[in-house]
Amino acid sequence: MCATEENLKQRAYYGPTGLMNFGGPVGECKLEDFAVDKKVLTKLWAVSEEATEFSWQL
Repeated sequence: MCATEENLKQRAYYGPTGLMNFGGPVGECKLEDFAVDKKVLTKLWAVSEEATEFSWQL
């Protein structure tokens, strides 16, 4: 959906919109604040590089 639909938000989460986002029609879901928190994103990136033993040179 995100690759083919037009006019979708860049900073949004799309997925099932039913009970607890586990089923139902696909649409825009609530994007939690931590998902765009720079401190959290930086930590996740570091943990991911450590777990995969791969470092992207950005």
